[in-house]
Amino acid sequence: MTIVNIAKNSNQTFNPDDYKYWVFLSYSHHDEDRANWLHHSLEQYRIPRSLIGRSSAFGPLPNRLFPVFRDREELACASSLKKEIEKALQYSRYLVVICSPYSALSRWVNEEIKFFKKLGRSDRVLAIVVEGEPNATEKPDLGLLEAFPDALRFQVDQNGNVTNNRVELIAADLRSSGDGESGALLKLLSGILGVEYDELRQRERQRQIRQRLQFTVVVVVILAGIVGLWVNRQHVIRQQEQVVIAQQLATEAQQDLGVSGTNLTRQVLLAIESLKLAHTKEGHLALRSAMNLLPHKYAEFPHKGAMDDLSFSSDKTLYLASTMNDKSFSKTVSITDGELLTFTANGSHSILLNTETKTPVNRVDYKGEYGEVDLILPHPSEAKLATAIGETVRIWDVLQGKEISRLPHNGSVKDMAFIQDGKRIKTSSDEGLVRLWSVYPGTAIILQSDYLKSSQFGNFTLSLNGLRIASVDGETLRIWEMLEGKKVLEKKLEYQANQIVFSPNAELIATNSRDHNTVFITDAAISEFKFSLPHTDPVRGLQFSLDGKKLFTWSGKKIRVWALDTGQEIGHFLHENEVDAYALSPDGKQIASSSNGSTKIWDVENGTNQFQLQFRGKVKDMLFNHDGSFLATVSGSGVRLWDASSGKLLTVLPHDNLVEGIAINPHDNGLLTYSGNEIILWEARGKKERARLVHGIEIYGGSFDSKGKNVAVWGGEILRILANESGKEVATYNFDDTVKDVAFSPDNKFLIVMHWNGEIGLHLWQAEDLIKEACKRVTRNLTEIEWRISFKHETYRPTCPGAT
Repeated sequence: MTIVNIAKNSNQTFNPDDYKYWVFLSYSHHDEDRANWLHHSLEQYRIPRSLIGRSSAFGPLPNRLFPVFRDREELACASSLKKEIEKALQYSRYLVVICSPYSALSRWVNEEIKFFKKLGRSDRVLAIVVEGEPNATEKPDLGLLEAFPDALRFQVDQNGNVTNNRVELIAADLRSSGDGESGALLKLLSGILGVEYDELRQRERQRQIRQRLQFTVVVVVILAGIVGLWVNRQHVIRQQEQVVIAQQLATEAQQDLGVSGTNLTRQVLLAIESLKLAHTKEGHLALRSAMNLLPHKYAEFPHKGAMDDLSFSSDKTLYLASTMNDKSFSKTVSITDGELLTFTANGSHSILLNTETKTPVNRVDYKGEYGEVDLILPHPSEAKLATAIGETVRIWDVLQGKEISRLPHNGSVKDMAFIQDGKRIKTSSDEGLVRLWSVYPGTAIILQSDYLKSSQFGNFTLSLNGLRIASVDGETLRIWEMLEGKKVLEKKLEYQANQIVFSPNAELIATNSRDHNTVFITDAAISEFKFSLPHTDPVRGLQFSLDGKKLFTWSGKKIRVWALDTGQEIGHFLHENEVDAYALSPDGKQIASSSNGSTKIWDVENGTNQFQLQFRGKVKDMLFNHDGSFLATVSGSGVRLWDASSGKLLTVLPHDNLVEGIAINPHDNGLLTYSGNEIILWEARGKKERARLVHGIEIYGGSFDSKGKNVAVWGGEILRILANESGKEVATYNFDDTVKDVAFSPDNKFLIVMHWNGEIGLHLWQAEDLIKEACKRVTRNLTEIEWRISFKHETYRPTCPGAT
């Protein structure tokens, strides 16, 4: 019987027949979840019947590899391996190392490998990679984290010292990009059992085939439930049919929309019926487009008395302020650089002439309900036309001969003028009001000053109760009542602000100016400054505590805490280098901050560092979930989730490219991550992907609604609403200016959109709200003849029961 020498200068001898454990699992306790899985998988694996009893280096193969040893205790306070650990290593046939960046840095994993190799068992050390990259330290330019401990990568001499002699090691790879769970487990078993991997894999497949055959017997028993499944399937088919019909109705609703003579009310009602059948993005767009031609006021500015004249002057000179006294007239207007356009109008039509050939481009008819033209106004830069007929202004796309927007008034229109880039128009009427409108289709309420002065520094904040919006536009602070679109405050600041935050009770506003390294606190009710908070570096972030008593500011190397009753700094959290990212827990008890690859979680109450996360890499962004139980950090091409109470790494969400940002679902702790033009929706705590979509252009931001059922993502001029569960596109908005920021109102009724030109808009976005609003504006239902044309055999019903 062969005797194995256990250690140099040891009198102990060891009989292979006395081995107690098949495997000793060596791992970092940060990888405990994977250790649990591997421990269970090895002990529960049933060795194929045909292999049981086959001769191996340790006698006949058993039916199970039992037991497997793994240490469940931390050795942080120990100076060397415990005797129990050494004894377990001596009595183990194989050592399996769970390889990750944590085990690569673990002193005790290295000690266990060295001790096992010192026993002369280097050929019985196996590895399984769960994270990181093997031999990454040899390729530092890649910036990857090493997965292999040094004692695994190099030979160990008889004294237990790690040499410089490399070991060529073939490891099982648990990662999705490697062998996966099943393949990695079989590779380990192949090494332990001394069986070729292909043979083991083939026998595993044969066993799976037998199991499937057994499963078919069970299926017969389940046949009784087929009827129920069939009924459910019919329901799904019916839903699919409804989607098709809904899309057809949406197409019909948009057909010839805005063309003179088209029955607008019918188009609106068809769009409503489309959304009632199924909530499709096509129906959503059809109803929004049709509603744009129904009465909808954007903003108004009261004046005393009737307005008889209105003019607007800019680089693109445009002046037209005369009311028609006759049934027809000709008007020449200077548009740009002396270019002349001639408009001829009378009571029935208007013609746009090409400036070079003097030939008509198109003709817009005003027959029937449109009446006679009172005013006509050319668009300053595009082939658009504004006409005033009685109490209504209509915006036309002349090249297509279609009406694209309708602006109703409560009195006869006296004057109108395009402003700035032609995307907005001012009108006056004999009711004594000057109104501001958006030219293009949409339902946004414009919340800005008279001339909507643009600023790329604009930012906005929404009060927690959803009643007020505040914005900074360069040196101007404004506050509105959100639902009414009513401006309640406009104040000139003494500095150029670039960030604004409401306190939870909306009583205070904090603004910051990077140019002055200062935060200013303003009383929102009386518009008076309370005090300023000076900093030594530019302020990069502001956040109120939930009780509104403290303000946290991020500047330079510090996170500062300020008392809002005194305006004094009451604490700070200091890094050695500038802070790269920062997050405050919802209860205000923890702060997470990262600087130069060092990420820490602090206790706000006593100012101490609770944990330093086991990760060395630049963190771009971080965010606590809504109950503060975990922290998400963005770094490189991955998002890491950490337990906020222990600092333990929970999981890593991998991406193909650099991650730009994250959002966390307030309802189920699911996540939204975006990278380049790709969006990924994750199940709770990132367990697995829900959906992966391509936006088309680079994504700028993402946000969940308050119920976590939908998510908004935006980039460029496009905003999409996606269903969280399925990733299905609910609605798409194509704006005329780049979207800067988006938020859902607390009641989810409105979508608040801010553009880079400083414009803020409120949009009804849920199908139910759009239908309700549209039904308020129509004055009738479909006639029975109209119903039969579109629905054929469907029983007639009123689309809007309250319409008369």
